[in-house]
Amino acid sequence: MGFRNLSAFNKALLAKQVWRIIQNLDSLVARILKARYFRHSDILAAPLGRKPSFIWRSMVCSRDIITKASVWKIGRGNKIDIFRDVWLPSRRKCFSFVHHSFPSVCKVEDLLLEGNWNESLVSSLFPHFIAKEILQIPLPGSDKEDERYWCFDEKGKYSVREGYKVEMGFYNSQVNQSEGLAHCDELKQTPVQIFSDSLLAVQAVTDTNKSSGYTRSWANDIRVALSEASATTRQLYHMRRSANIVAHAIASFASFSSSPLLWKVDAFPSCLKDLVCNDTLLST
Repeated sequence: MGFRNLSAFNKALLAKQVWRIIQNLDSLVARILKARYFRHSDILAAPLGRKPSFIWRSMVCSRDIITKASVWKIGRGNKIDIFRDVWLPSRRKCFSFVHHSFPSVCKVEDLLLEGNWNESLVSSLFPHFIAKEILQIPLPGSDKEDERYWCFDEKGKYSVREGYKVEMGFYNSQVNQSEGLAHCDELKQTPVQIFSDSLLAVQAVTDTNKSSGYTRSWANDIRVALSEASATTRQLYHMRRSANIVAHAIASFASFSSSPLLWKVDAFPSCLKDLVCNDTLLST
């Protein structure tokens, strides 16, 4: 079947049940679990609770697959928390980008005005690059409910195979490339050279024939970002991890921080300083 990690496969199977409940809250199973475990919240945010059943405990352990790779598709906007939920196409959360505090603005519906985006409010609340992304999101109308959309399927439907890939970290490098380009835009950095140890990711971006259904979306996003500047200012390369150990170590170090990291030369972490010194010696 192509699944090498049985634990990840089982988790992806359980995540399928979580997805079914999200998509059909009127089913008998969903109503029973909701009455017992998430009466006042949703299945992705509900706590484990006291004396949970084996089924509920298993679902709680697997639901992070859904959280990692799903995004809200906006309808009425009344279910989507602006700052805590993932609803931007880029899958970035808005919490760290807000300019000011607006106590009365907490749901996406608060950003709407007569079925359209309230452009003045959006522009005043978010920085330009986030506001631009928000205003480009199409709105289906106030009669349609908000719904979750699986990122790695063109129809937005979860599959065990794609859930398995998320659990195994298959998409991490691809998503990181998109976010890295967005961060370069924020900092106005140029020129930009992008190195990835994922040959598949680089090929998907540089060769349209190498991108299939589950990679086409993010590959197109990266191509658009690259095309917004001249070819000499933004270039994408493949480099084996063993040949770029320092960059990989810095990325791994930063993954444990919830906020951007900035170091002075004399305050560089010792664990990274040793790698830099060693790399310098090897290159001389």
